Amino acid sequence: MPNNEYQNLGPKTLFIFIFGNTMLAVMVLLVLLVAWWLINFFGNSQLIDQSLPLINSLMPLLIIVDLIFFIIMTLIARWQYTNYKFKIDDDAFRVMHGILTREEIAMPYRRIESVDLKQTLFYQILGVS
Repeated sequence: MPNNEYQNLGPKTLFIFIFGNTMLAVMVLLVLLVAWWLINFFGNSQLIDQSLPLINSLMPLLIIVDLIFFIIMTLIARWQYTNYKFKIDDDAFRVMHGILTREEIAMPYRRIESVDLKQTLFYQILGVS
């Protein structure tokens, strides 16, 4: 069933783009929060007591910077998702993607030997391959 126009990916794949782009920001936020809690809860040494006001004043700033990074990465993921398109031709499967530079990849059907589908638990929950 050939189609002459590029199509967007399904809406569920937007979550995959966002998850992949924001995972680092979420992990950094978790590490910051756990470190802050550990320092405040177990901080008995004199060095920690002396630096605790500095840590307590810098930590909210670091969390805000990380949240801004999270928002920026979410917007980039949305932009990547919007610019990722595919087309099924008579002779090839075509993918076009890229934000600053466009790349078009054509995979002729005669060159495709097999297709392996692997689904992680995340992909199974979303119902995508």
